[in-house]
Amino acid sequence: SVLLGGIDELTELKHELVTRLSKAQKESKTYYGQGEGSAFFSISAVPSGVKLDTLILSPNSKHEDINDYLLKHLASGEKTLILTGKSGGNGDEAYKPADEIIGTTATLNYKKYCGDYPTSCAFATWLASELLQQTVVPEEFSRPEHVLIYHAYPDRAHTLIHLSVC
Repeated sequence: SVLLGGIDELTELKHELVTRLSKAQKESKTYYGQGEGSAFFSISAVPSGVKLDTLILSPNSKHEDINDYLLKHLASGEKTLILTGKSGGNGDEAYKPADEIIGTTATLNYKKYCGDYPTSCAFATWLASELLQQTVVPEEFSRPEHVLIYHAYPDRAHTLIHLSVC
């Protein structure tokens, strides 16, 4: 087995800089705030019941690759939950094109549980794994067979991670 992980620390300087840059976001009633975190995963040859199906890092400006993947997967009708990195601030505009595709698919904004920080996608990966293994399932959702994690920042690369049960 191998332990794989990373940390994200919010230093005083970083806090001051991010606060200045995101002052407008803090005025939003639903902004979850800055955070810091860590995530560690045990990688081994023993199956866990969860597999990584797809990982897309979309550096282009329109993110057609992610939108095409969402369209194709959601058209399949498989039991899917989407975790988005919406934080309640102005940066949520980056999700608008995908929102039209996602429509009424069950969606959960994971940053309300962990805050907004650069590596929050690692938290979402842990949460997706727990949901797929039925360790944690919010009352409003039935157990998904697929979890799509969509993380976006305006004018930056977008990420889509697709995890599913084995």
